[in-house]
Amino acid sequence: MSAAGIERTKRTRFRKGHDPHNTLFDGAVTIRNDDGRMYLFIRKAEGKWELLSRVVWRELYGDIPPGYNVQFKDGNSLNCEPDNLYIISKSNQAVVNKKGGNALPFELRQAIELTHQLKQKIDEKQDN
Repeated sequence: MSAAGIERTKRTRFRKGHDPHNTLFDGAVTIRNDDGRMYLFIRKAEGKWELLSRVVWRELYGDIPPGYNVQFKDGNSLNCEPDNLYIISKSNQAVVNKKGGNALPFELRQAIELTHQLKQKIDEKQDN
């Protein structure tokens, strides 16, 4: 940039320690698009955002075990009410998704998950 251009833009530049007018506060909730699906995110600190569903689950039930995801019973990823959340292992989630995922009623997804767990136990016993 030329010296004249630098001088001309000085008054509109951000000063050190200044934030843009649209900077959100800690605890702010926003909607974000992730591959065509909308999710609620909450700001934990500057530059640190987390899925609201995971925060709600942890506040009520404690840590989410490794290898598990928080899912929505009604399939609506914007409904983070505690009674709409459940956790599912990634392997069981893959099986449920293969059979239709969120398009299926929650009770049917539960039955598919339980059937998969039962088959795993049977396979373990047969291998021994």
